[in-house]
Amino acid sequence: MGSTPRPVVAALVLAVSLVPGSAPPAAAAETPAPAADGPVSLPRSTQHDFTSPIDGHPYRVCVATPFGADPARAYPVFYVLDGNWYFLPTADNVTESGKTITQAIVVGLGYPTYDNREVARRRMGELASDEFERVLLEEVKPWVEAHFHVDRAHQTLYGKSMGGLATLAVLARHPEAFQTYVAASPALRMDKNGLLKDAQPPTPPVRLLITVGGLESKGYMQDPAEAFAKKFGGTFYVIAGETHVSVSLASLGRAINFALPPPAK
Repeated sequence: MGSTPRPVVAALVLAVSLVPGSAPPAAAAETPAPAADGPVSLPRSTQHDFTSPIDGHPYRVCVATPFGADPARAYPVFYVLDGNWYFLPTADNVTESGKTITQAIVVGLGYPTYDNREVARRRMGELASDEFERVLLEEVKPWVEAHFHVDRAHQTLYGKSMGGLATLAVLARHPEAFQTYVAASPALRMDKNGLLKDAQPPTPPVRLLITVGGLESKGYMQDPAEAFAKKFGGTFYVIAGETHVSVSLASLGRAINFALPPPAK
């Protein structure tokens, strides 16, 4: 005689536990076993920690390669600032893609810590700086190109908030470094170092997308972002119903679609 399927057993236990006056199952009184300790891993991904000789600070570079990657093929690269926060969702979507977007290598630049307060402290103080810009362009980018089969003619830089400001600073000062720039809710009002002072559109133009949440401040966030996009001939998009926090994943999805359109048939 076959055993009762597990889902049925679970349902019977739950039913007994809900009968008035019935004693709860013995197992319910037991202390749950501790979860196994260990890091969460992402397939086909690696990380590289280094201390920059430029600014003396430690960094972490995470790289994810496409599913079923062809070793003979060069792939576009999607660089993500604030890699501690945005590398995983980006890599999970981009590297597993099929026909809906172009597969790409995803590179997240962040910090070798799991302390969110330390991440926030460093990004506020370092992202929009000359030194960080040099770390990205003089150290991280060459390292990626030396270790992975990169299509150097199809590279994207993405950043949000302070990372969006840093992205636009690279665009304004080194437009040739990437072919596509995406800034989500860029903190243009935080440009205390004057990185965008007197910024002019590059020649030839590059692809630019700036997004903001529909519930973000119009005067503080939306208006400056729209003015910058217009000045630089970019696309400006308001994601309805989103705040500065909730817009994070929505802006990533918009950025991926913009930077990595489906391959031509």
